[in-house]
Amino acid sequence: MRVRTTWFVAAAAGLAACTPQRDADMGTAEEALTVCPAGTTLEGIDVTTQGTVDWAQVHGAGIEFAFIGATEGETGVYNQFAANWTGALNAGVTRGAFHYFLASLDPVVQADHFVNTVGVLRGGDLPMAIDLEETDGQTAAVTASKAATFIQRVSSVTGRPVILYVSSSFFSSLGSPSSLSSRILWINHKGVTCPDIPSPSFSDWAFWQYGNSAVAGVSGSVSRDKFNGSLADLRALGQPSADAGLVSPDAGAYLPDAGPAPSDAAAVSPDAGTVPAVDASAAVVGPDASAKLATDSGTNAGEPDAGAAPPGSSGGCACSAGVNGAGLAAPALISMLLVLCWLSRRTHGR
Repeated sequence: MRVRTTWFVAAAAGLAACTPQRDADMGTAEEALTVCPAGTTLEGIDVTTQGTVDWAQVHGAGIEFAFIGATEGETGVYNQFAANWTGALNAGVTRGAFHYFLASLDPVVQADHFVNTVGVLRGGDLPMAIDLEETDGQTAAVTASKAATFIQRVSSVTGRPVILYVSSSFFSSLGSPSSLSSRILWINHKGVTCPDIPSPSFSDWAFWQYGNSAVAGVSGSVSRDKFNGSLADLRALGQPSADAGLVSPDAGAYLPDAGPAPSDAAAVSPDAGTVPAVDASAAVVGPDASAKLATDSGTNAGEPDAGAAPPGSSGGCACSAGVNGAGLAAPALISMLLVLCWLSRRTHGR
């Protein structure tokens, strides 16, 4: 998916022709399983360096979703990311961001760079994706291990799973690592009727990059993708889990149907300087970690402050006097007030 220079492509082709034993060197290849879509599919595109995109025209051409190149390595940011990220949202195109992974660099630094550049995910945004295409001079084992670390970091910060973009052949060349199996699969297999996926590591695909063609609103040819499901399925994939929480202290909660992004939606260009680091003390944590959103009042992490205790109650319960004084003896009302008393004790009596 990344634009490469001619000499690099030629060198890679020559190297591949001279080394037929590459699969044996890189890992044990598993059987490729051809999987056709089971029913409804949706059309999508993925963009990186296509220049200015008219997203209203893109949506009008029947494109329902788009993966948008955000970052590469530890510091790289695609020039059009900010405009594409906001433009897709405002045009009603379901959007997802992806990071081009370089195994020679620190995976945690790459993950934080990716998350900081994209910013808070909104209800309806697709989970973030890793574009895994090369070993970047590393061994298969190192590449797989670092990619798994990157995925774990992004997932722990966003509270969502991570989509894996990969080809069946490259996944097999890594030795079919179990640490990368059973992810949401975005399979790269162009020019075929149905894609091959690595089996048994995966049993199905969610997204399929199937070719390149012209699309209204985009200059030149663009990569085409399919989603294996309906629009309702796509929207469901874009909803955050109940424990998603916050990405950064200033980001606010994930809000489904939060509306259009502001016109000045944050994104970083190559000349914009250093991207601020994630505040780990306020970052969202995944299901296997403890939350870190404790308030100054001493309430539990993630629990809202219930406010001050009633005057004169010292955090205790004065409900019985209120009931008797008002002459309200209805059992349902008494039960409700007793529950409120219990909540008041629980909040203020510790």
